[in-house]
Amino acid sequence: MDSGPDTLDTDGDGLCDATEIAWGTDPFAVDSDLDGLTDRAERDFGYAPLLPDSPGRDVLVFMQEGPGSTAQLPIETIVFGQGETYTGGFQALPIANRLDYDAATFLELAHAVGATPRENVFEVRPDEQRFVGVFGRTQLTFEVRFAFGSATPRECVTAFPFRYQVKREDGRTVGFTRFLFVLLPVGERLETAEWCVPDGVCI
Repeated sequence: MDSGPDTLDTDGDGLCDATEIAWGTDPFAVDSDLDGLTDRAERDFGYAPLLPDSPGRDVLVFMQEGPGSTAQLPIETIVFGQGETYTGGFQALPIANRLDYDAATFLELAHAVGATPRENVFEVRPDEQRFVGVFGRTQLTFEVRFAFGSATPRECVTAFPFRYQVKREDGRTVGFTRFLFVLLPVGERLETAEWCVPDGVCI
């Protein structure tokens, strides 16, 4: 393997030293902003590796590796209805990894949960992630559930981006949030766990 100056990765985070210098991150530290995500992970997922609040903790969903592990994520959207129908949708975003997993690999259920106030909605169809006949200012609540199932443990931190969007019946998007589903080795915390390093030469 080429070990020239252009492919030197002193901290072993998957980012070449030259890339880190260009970005302003620390080539001697796996996690320059000490937020628990490596510089490479933040780059791969579109976050800012020098800002500790990027990504915000409200968009991170944690689950431990293991057959019985599960995680739930409530998603709330405020709408101002005039009798329309609103439908939620889960979408895994592509990410290259050794096992060809994405967030949908671990998706157990996505459904509509309830509305506040409930009387503003004519009908809730949980399995369709749909609220029918919404009037007035209403908080719609959806839930996404994950389960590790029979997936293969990596014993290092892996993460998978996904988004959840809510659309009105005319196709207009009224709610959109991008999340990061993070898998932790059993007994580990984000702040202390070791991240899986992408295969191949650093970038």
